[in-house]
Amino acid sequence: PSRDKLQERMGLFLFFGCLLIAFSPAVAIFYFTIAQSPTLVIVTIGSSFFWLISILLSSVFWIAIPPLKDVPFWIIPWAVLFQEIFRIIFFKLYQKSQGSAKQTASLMSHPDEIQASLAFGWGSGVTQACISYVTILMNATGPAAAFVPSCPSVNLFAFGAFMALCWIFLHIFWSVLAYDAFKNRTWWLLGVVALSHLISAFLTTLNVHGGNCWAGLILNYLMMIILGIVSYILVSKRLRR
Repeated sequence: PSRDKLQERMGLFLFFGCLLIAFSPAVAIFYFTIAQSPTLVIVTIGSSFFWLISILLSSVFWIAIPPLKDVPFWIIPWAVLFQEIFRIIFFKLYQKSQGSAKQTASLMSHPDEIQASLAFGWGSGVTQACISYVTILMNATGPAAAFVPSCPSVNLFAFGAFMALCWIFLHIFWSVLAYDAFKNRTWWLLGVVALSHLISAFLTTLNVHGGNCWAGLILNYLMMIILGIVSYILVSKRLRR
């Protein structure tokens, strides 16, 4: 094949490979858990919508003071704060809806709290991954290569795939922990969720010039593993009750 044809094929291979890395675990979770319940599907859509509202409000603060647009210490805390506030608002609305849902129990199966909290995180995590990563991934089919600014030898599309995968699971674990904390009024755990979210968000700034993309990726995955272990312990205790 010609050089142009070969480059086009390589771009397509890169595109689909990165797409599978970033989203195949999320698709599996959706197929085997969320898609089995119409209520969970609605929950994921609602969670996605509330996450989009939080980002919309964050963007207002981003453009409010033009000189601070490029200052991470200004916009990142606001973005995290709005996401956590709207996460709690959505939990509150979901709990209120549970009362009326019991009256229609004969018409529709209702998920347990573990499945619901997973769906909360799935909706916000996949929405963030789609907005922040898919727009970049669309350029992978072109003939040129792109690299991470702080790591000139690291492919941007492959790096972004692993980062998107990490953030999807981070959102799932944050929602599992936050919903349990909200229901049981364990406010310190809500603080842990917000703080870990803030730390993970600031770690992404290591991907820009002057940072170290490997440090940001490894530390975010370490955060994901720790939160996953804590979520597993919490869910195990809940199931034993």
